[in-house]
Amino acid sequence: MFLETSIAELARELAIVKAQQVETLQLLRSTTISTSTADERPVSTDEAAKRFGIAKQTLYQNAKKIKHTKRFGRLYFYPSDLQAYLNAGGR
Repeated sequence: MFLETSIAELARELAIVKAQQVETLQLLRSTTISTSTADERPVSTDEAAKRFGIAKQTLYQNAKKIKHTKRFGRLYFYPSDLQAYLNAGGR
């Protein structure tokens, strides 16, 4: 009788833990998405150069060092990544 009760209790506890695990994973996924650069709109080289007061040529020359995306043959930069690069002294 005691063993049957303990197994039933363990099964209930396990179900609760599994439900909490699913809830935690969902919360982590939503948090990761909302804090990423996915919320930030990438800007063209023209806009990035104007916004940060640098030459477009400088962006092109340092594109390998700065996180960017390329679409239809054009470079786009995320302002926060560009700002981080500039704050690091261009390294």
